[in-house]
Amino acid sequence: MFELIETVMTAIDTSFLIILGLVFVVIGGFFIADHISWILKGRKVKARIIAVRASIAKQTIKIDSSLRHKYQINEEQTSFVNEMAKPKKTGVKEKIGSLMFFGIPFLFIIISSYFTYDYLSLRSNGIETTANVVAISAQSGEDGTSYYAVFSFRDLTNRTYEVTDRFGSSSPSYRKGEN
Repeated sequence: MFELIETVMTAIDTSFLIILGLVFVVIGGFFIADHISWILKGRKVKARIIAVRASIAKQTIKIDSSLRHKYQINEEQTSFVNEMAKPKKTGVKEKIGSLMFFGIPFLFIIISSYFTYDYLSLRSNGIETTANVVAISAQSGEDGTSYYAVFSFRDLTNRTYEVTDRFGSSSPSYRKGEN
């Protein structure tokens, strides 16, 4: 019964990781598509340029007096344009943010793909056998004593293995000799 619950939980967890990764990839795809659409739209806009962002921070932009009068641009707006002309630096925070935005979903997809492959490989290539409880291992810790079952089983070559359960409990879950 425990194996069935573990199998179901593993399948649900793996499926959730795959779906979550795909959702993040789709959302990221929408952001990229939106960015590309704005790049394409930006080239089709027809307008008169009254200011240009400069690549040199010390350079000031001179707005022609005829444009200033025609578009009613005052000195405050001119200083704003000059402030906007200063180059903006992409900081480490922006780079880390974009790496996390695209990297974490991709990492979820890679990890869930590995677990899915591992699980499906075990299901298709593994063999089913019967294990017997040969001992109960008790380990004391800060939270009290935990009991772990020690199982013994044979493989196809009739070789015997002993494996200690990975999951302990506060009281023994199995009895010695139980299948």
